[in-house]
Amino acid sequence: MNTPFRCETNSFQYALTGLRRDAISGRPADIFSRAALEIFEQMDWDDWGYVFTQIFEPGVLQEIALLEGVDAQALSDLQACSTPAGVWLRDQVGSAADLTVQRQINVASALISISRFGLARHLLGQATPRAESPRERFELAWLEFLISNRCEDGANSSQAFEMMREAIREGSIPPGRILDVCAQGVVWFTKRKEISEDAFRWCVSTGSHLSQTRSGLNAGALSSWYRGIAMLPAAQGDAAGTRRYMRLAEDAAHETYSARPTAFDLNTVKTYHESTIKEHMYVTGDLELAEAAAEALIALDPVWSPSYGELAEAYRKFGKVEKAANLYEQASSLGPPYVGYHLLQAARCRAQHNDDEVALSHYIRLAEIAPGFRPVIDEGSEVATRASASRRQLFMDTVERRSSAS
Repeated sequence: MNTPFRCETNSFQYALTGLRRDAISGRPADIFSRAALEIFEQMDWDDWGYVFTQIFEPGVLQEIALLEGVDAQALSDLQACSTPAGVWLRDQVGSAADLTVQRQINVASALISISRFGLARHLLGQATPRAESPRERFELAWLEFLISNRCEDGANSSQAFEMMREAIREGSIPPGRILDVCAQGVVWFTKRKEISEDAFRWCVSTGSHLSQTRSGLNAGALSSWYRGIAMLPAAQGDAAGTRRYMRLAEDAAHETYSARPTAFDLNTVKTYHESTIKEHMYVTGDLELAEAAAEALIALDPVWSPSYGELAEAYRKFGKVEKAANLYEQASSLGPPYVGYHLLQAARCRAQHNDDEVALSHYIRLAEIAPGFRPVIDEGSEVATRASASRRQLFMDTVERRSSAS
């Protein structure tokens, strides 16, 4: 068992480890955690409709295991989870062969929402040979696409995407689900060519048609589509075209939250602000507008550590290294997700700003969290050579002790 690294325990940790409602009741909770619990508790497991606010990579769960000092595999398999939701999910996996295909897919969706990809894949393996309807095949391919995207850098994304297109051609897939697929296709083709160019063109054509007719669509799906399609003019440096789509995304986000004021729909507004920060970092190059979007994001979700990390990224991009370091440190202090990432960026900013003592203290803490991680060892050693002999020895002793323990 690992020695836990002391860090603030937050609502995200409780949500991701086991959808633990009692632990966050009466406490400040981030939008993701509120939405994850809301979706799980309101789900009709024998109907379609499990939705995702955000899906985190396996490394996020592994970081929580390090922070809590529990076995990562036991946490991933829900063996280290005693919450009612965690036990129920574990029991569902144990009786997977007795579940309907629809329920297997829905339970797999819940598992993906808390980064239990191995258990989800087990359920999908049970469901795939039994899937008969286009909707069942579509939803299976959708989950495979999401898992491949988060776990395998999209190695199987293109194949899964083609399976979804085939199911769509067969009919009976709701327009909102098709638009979701189109938005994801545009995003991941633009980011790393995760689907074919033919599929990408289909996404642009189909999504544009659906967004114009709006038949059978909710505003949340439209907001996601507009954020995705905004990446196309953004890639060309077209600030006006990007803003035109982003304005539509903002209007749709507020429309969906006004009509249905849930945490899930509030997350659509939050995601708009996150995308707006990137818009002004990389398209307009306007620090003031990026800063305003980040401040709106923090005001909306003040206990969410990545909100502060987003502002830190903007400051760093525009050369405000000390401001970035302060924000990264604040993000790290708020707990997961991304404690290690935020602390590593803080260390790098401090080192860049010649704050070697502070930088080295961060590297020492990182050596506790992630023993054996080469960038921490190499960068920490470099900073340590500029610090005092005693501080350098403390860093090296920490690296040796944690490496031996692990």
